[in-house]
Amino acid sequence: MRLFDAVAGDEVIRRNLAQLRALPSALFGRIRAARAEAAAARRINRGRHVAGNGGLRWQHGMGRVWARTWYELTAQVPLTVRQRGVPLSSRTRYALDIGKKRIKLYGKGSTLGGDCDKITQYRPVCLPWGLRLPITLAAETVTAYGPSTDVPRSTREARDEGESLLRRQLEELLGDTGTAENVRIDAVEQGSWLLVTLRAECLEEIGREVPLTKE
Repeated sequence: MRLFDAVAGDEVIRRNLAQLRALPSALFGRIRAARAEAAAARRINRGRHVAGNGGLRWQHGMGRVWARTWYELTAQVPLTVRQRGVPLSSRTRYALDIGKKRIKLYGKGSTLGGDCDKITQYRPVCLPWGLRLPITLAAETVTAYGPSTDVPRSTREARDEGESLLRRQLEELLGDTGTAENVRIDAVEQGSWLLVTLRAECLEEIGREVPLTKE
């Protein structure tokens, strides 16, 4: 290579560099703006994305949708409660459970009466030094009660019971995705029952994730 050619080549390089430095900054600004517009378009068009080969590549987007909803729930609450009668008699009987077999230590007639309670307690049989045997002593205490009666209760008590029941039901329906903003409770007597109605205005998230289809 001749010295003249080398000097001429350096001059071309310096001239090109000078032209690059002279590019207006507005051009770079337009490039940045174009990139920003492309990024915004990708954010809006989350459902589909145009691939480099001209085809489509489907994507899955997530979103949250909040809406105002209304609920109306009802419950019937009795205005009387069943009260058990006074205890009439009580007896205790014993039995031995050896494995899966039971040996009764009382006579026949194990059928209970109409209004009776039976409480069974089990006590394992152990030797004096603590070894447990496969034998269990079962003690059954049976208590008989007198006739039950219907006792009236106040409308306020029945209303409170119905309101508590309906509020729990509303909380289960809303879950962790909604809140009740306005709740109204009404009650109407219908014979021996009290009809309690709850009306609620709620704010909850109604958006649900669904599978992405290509249709």
